[in-house]
Amino acid sequence: MFLAVLLVKLRRFGFTIQEMISVMEDESFTNLEALLAQKRSKLRMQIEELNLKVDEIDEFLASGREYKK
Repeated sequence: MFLAVLLVKLRRFGFTIQEMISVMEDESFTNLEALLAQKRSKLRMQIEELNLKVDEIDEFLASGREYKK
């Protein structure tokens, strides 16, 4: 049951099938924490990139409103 829950969580965290196989083959799960840290870091970078895009959109919309005045 633990392994099934683990696989569901890994998939939810964005692990590829190959990464999930690698985790399952490493029965001690020694690399799992490092892999999770990498996924976390990647997600944080994506969030930052999306926030920058949102800011750019807001600035663009604001400049359009100023131009109309």
